[in-house]
Formats: sequence, C-alpha cells, structure tokens
Amino acid sequence: MPKYIAQDRTVRTYNGKDIYRRPKKPAPYSYDLRQKVINAIELDGIPKTEASQVFHVSRNTINLWLQRKEHTGDFLPKPNRPPGHSHQITDWQKFKAFA
Repeated sequence: MPKYIAQDRTVRTYNGKDIYRRPKKPAPYSYDLRQKVINAIELDGIPKTEASQVFHVSRNTINLWLQRKEHTGDFLPKPNRPPGHSHQITDWQKFKAFA
C-alpha cells in the first residue's frame, strides 16, 4: 500500500484491491470564449495580461490560442480522441469470411 496517494485521484476497489485512477481532463474552453478573448486582444487592443485577468484564462493559454491561429488560421481546440481508427466493421462480407 503506497504511503502517499495524490488528492486528485479516485480510489475504487476491485477484487479486494484498490485501483487508483487519474482524474479526467477538463473540457476545453468554448469556441465562444476563445473568440471573445482573441477579438479583445486583436480588435480592441487589450493587452494579453489584462485579457487574461478579465476572462479568467491564463496568459499561456492565450499565447497557445494565438499560435494556433497563426499556424492553422483558426483557434479551434485539438480533438480529444486519440489517433487511430474507429474499430468498426465496415465490410460485413469480409468479416464473415474471416470469422
């Protein structure tokens, strides 16, 4: 049994053993909020520090949004889905022949 367990982890019991799970990632900021922050900086000329205090978003996050807009042309969040395929059967005839 570990001496220290992080406060943000949840503990579940499975077959008499404790399982420690990481907390889920927070949801990305909404597109609407991103748009308001970027417009306030670019159109209204508000400094990044002031915008971060007004909108309660870190300066680093604002810098990341601006970098993403510079590289991709938009500041949409990255998809949360891991890379790979969807593991769905698309051709049932091939699947029946395989099975």
